Amino acid sequence: MIDSIFGAPILKCEMPGHNEIKEQFSSFIKDSTAFQHSSSQWECNCETTHNSHEENNQLPWDIFYENVQGPLQAYLNYLGMAPDDLKNLSGRAWANKYSQHQHQDVHSHGGGNNLVSCAYVLDLPDNDPDCGQFMFYNSALNWFPTHITERFYGSGNNGKLFNPLMQEGDIVFFPSNLDHYVTYNKTEKLRVSISANFGIDFPAN
Repeated sequence: MIDSIFGAPILKCEMPGHNEIKEQFSSFIKDSTAFQHSSSQWECNCETTHNSHEENNQLPWDIFYENVQGPLQAYLNYLGMAPDDLKNLSGRAWANKYSQHQHQDVHSHGGGNNLVSCAYVLDLPDNDPDCGQFMFYNSALNWFPTHITERFYGSGNNGKLFNPLMQEGDIVFFPSNLDHYVTYNKTEKLRVSISANFGIDFPAN
């Protein structure tokens, strides 16, 4: 279902083949050597495969890209992109792990040729929201720090924050320059997500 937040279209749906994807990623999630602490360029403290191309390339991305194509195409069709516009569409994905007290601050994936980004909840034990929630943020209303704003407004859609209420197996697509973040994991459970950017590879002149 397409929704509109802050004037931007988003699509949240169930990821096809979720159980098989989770099964194929399970051994890598348990392997601490596949993940590194986020770099100083990120305002967060989660563990990620984003920093290392070598470890990231070992993850079973084929099954992710195979299953993500259907909902991605549905979102791009809604944006009015013709089939010829999509032939050069390429993506890059990585995984993030959030242990207790870990989070990710407000950021976007804008830059380069990024057009569309997605966030996919690979593992969310008991669908417990205290494990951390994916949130959209309206930077045009950036009056106060996020952690203070949440104390007054909570995590609903109040014009500044929007919670798409992600559960395990859900994926959300959004314009790459739309700000978002992940709240603190308040539990001892492990939250795991996959993020990806998709953009047009323009031919060199």
